[in-house]
Amino acid sequence: MKENLNVLDFNLQRLNNAEYAAFMRRVAQYVAQATPTKLNISIGDVNVLSTCLGRLENIVRQTKSCVETTEIKQIMPEVDSLVKHLFLCLEAAKLSPEQSVKEAAMHVYNQVRVYKKLQQLPQTQKVQVARGLLLDLSASDMQGFITTLSLTTVTQQLNTVIDKCENKLMQRMSSQQKNSLGSSKSVRDELTEIYKSIVNMAYCYNVVEGNVDCDDFLTKVVKLVAETDKMYKHRVAVKRSRTNQQTDDNTTGCENNNNNSETISNTIEVVS
Repeated sequence: MKENLNVLDFNLQRLNNAEYAAFMRRVAQYVAQATPTKLNISIGDVNVLSTCLGRLENIVRQTKSCVETTEIKQIMPEVDSLVKHLFLCLEAAKLSPEQSVKEAAMHVYNQVRVYKKLQQLPQTQKVQVARGLLLDLSASDMQGFITTLSLTTVTQQLNTVIDKCENKLMQRMSSQQKNSLGSSKSVRDELTEIYKSIVNMAYCYNVVEGNVDCDDFLTKVVKLVAETDKMYKHRVAVKRSRTNQQTDDNTTGCENNNNNSETISNTIEVVS
């Protein structure tokens, strides 16, 4: 029975809102399956658990459907359209009978062709890669070719749109952090207290009286804690791995711009 008490030592606060809500949803299901009477807990405790869980799930939904996400989705087609237009212009210019235009198009295309499929990338990555495209196009040795190809306007438009996307992504991150650390904190604190109370009551009642439903409830909670802890550690490990990979890629990019462009190309190919 000792392991039933150990579940209360599990640090629920390190979970993100979605993980925390999923954990409490399972606990609520286990309570309903066992019935409050068999666990010796009050209907009031069950109602508090249900009410707080509903409030937290609303916060999770609000975070996922924030205003900034909608605005970003509206802007993204502009990015796709401008990038597509840019490469169509380059393709057409490569066939130009005018030698200077043809050579300019070939030079620019060879420098930026690794970005041709960036439309296929996820939102955040697409914006980051598009910024890399703009940096390559803005290089001093590219300006003469850009002017020859009359691509100044389209690059300026793309720069404006990417600026908007980056601002919206930052605003969305700020909003999500505000929701996660602000409005959800009091709800999570209340949920944690009622969860501990329910598990304690069920444990004590099982020691004194003992019944199959109560024991089954405690066993399920023990397994849920182990499962949640495993998934949390996996998420953290994946995030750490991606962060390290990004750091390595950035370092490599600073040392060798050509190698960095090749990395972007490979990333796009993998996504496609």
